[in-house]
Amino acid sequence: MTDKWLVIFCDPDPLTDTATPMDKFIYRVLTTFLKPGFRHCYAMRRGHYFQGWMVLNTSSDRTHVLEVPDSQPVDMGGVTFDSYTDLVDAAEQAGVATIVTVAEQPARHCRIRSHFNCVTSVKHLLGFKNPGVFTPWRLYRHLKSFTRET
Repeated sequence: MTDKWLVIFCDPDPLTDTATPMDKFIYRVLTTFLKPGFRHCYAMRRGHYFQGWMVLNTSSDRTHVLEVPDSQPVDMGGVTFDSYTDLVDAAEQAGVATIVTVAEQPARHCRIRSHFNCVTSVKHLLGFKNPGVFTPWRLYRHLKSFTRET
């Protein structure tokens, strides 16, 4: 089976009033050292058995795996879209989404991940093992070069 995953690059949501000191520290590091617009990433694809999207979003506290109907409005950074399809179209037009077609392959060996964050979860989902890709910006550049070749 071949899946078309869409990788979305964005900034993390603003912190809430209940943020812990560690949350504030991590947020400050992200906003200081990572490229604006490329401080977070997540993946989504069309549902196989329903009209909607599967979303894999790893944040600092958990991994969200969501099934969302296409008709559900989406609020992203203060901008509201009528559906996830509208969000996808806007992300592609803005150049912050990359579609990667991945053919499912049987596991050939065990792959140990050194740390777990949004980038490593997307790399693992897509089957990439490039250790030099560890920020959303580097993942974006890697995927852009990969999608040009294929």
